[in-house]
Amino acid sequence: MLIDYLQLREQEPLYQNGGAVIIAGAAMGIFGCLWCKWYVKKLNKKLDESEQANDLPKGWRYVE
Repeated sequence: MLIDYLQLREQEPLYQNGGAVIIAGAAMGIFGCLWCKWYVKKLNKKLDESEQANDLPKGWRYVE
């Protein structure tokens, strides 16, 4: 299994490799959420501008 390569016996009890992988994964998850929020705001702004330019009523939006 993959965990055997990340949490080596010689690194007990700290498991530097395994901890680094977990921290990197958590950081990537947080970055992904922040990027997604920024992208949705950008799309909503684009929808607002399009509706104002075409004199349309306010329609649906992406959830922020």
